[in-house]
Amino acid sequence: MIPPLLDELLRAHGPSGHENLAFDVIRAAVGDVAEVETDTIGNLIARRTGGNGGPLLAFFAHLDVIGLAVAHVPDDGLLPIHRLGGWRANVAYGQRVEIRTVRGDVYGVIARKTKDDEKVEWQQLYVDIGAADGAEARELVAPGDPIVVVAPPLELAHDRVASRNLDNRAGVYVALEALRRLAAEDLGLDVAVVAGAQEELGHSGVPPAIYRLRP
Repeated sequence: MIPPLLDELLRAHGPSGHENLAFDVIRAAVGDVAEVETDTIGNLIARRTGGNGGPLLAFFAHLDVIGLAVAHVPDDGLLPIHRLGGWRANVAYGQRVEIRTVRGDVYGVIARKTKDDEKVEWQQLYVDIGAADGAEARELVAPGDPIVVVAPPLELAHDRVASRNLDNRAGVYVALEALRRLAAEDLGLDVAVVAGAQEELGHSGVPPAIYRLRP
């Protein structure tokens, strides 16, 4: 069985630059044992104070996941996409996706405008949301809206799990569990979890947090 917190983390959105879409899961998990704050770059920091001015032990794990964003909305209503993080076009092709908008969630599928026997390239791909034309599409989505793959976690045999985002969200899960367990101990130090932002865009989130916290 997938631990409930890990399951929530795996299902939560949060592509690079939009990490806030996963913040509520972390706040609910450790808000009762730590002070939770965010910074301007998108890091979430949960800190448990030991109360005696001791050193800081910090656990770092990146929160953001690879994703996409709506590049623009052309007149045909087929949405060109911008990558958030590094992944291959042939992996993205055919995936079902969810677009987060100010009006609510919009679903679509990644398709392409070339023949199936040709190499899949990013510039060929678009998201089809079923809109009849650009005017209809603009009523549903806007440039910059984040896009994530729709792929809930699967429980496999022998207690194994297959899921999108498992590499980084498992790290966040372990860090949060460590914080919760250490919060019950008198260690004489502060303990923090840094759920780092924008790792998929070049590790730009964690260095400012390290400089600020000095663990």
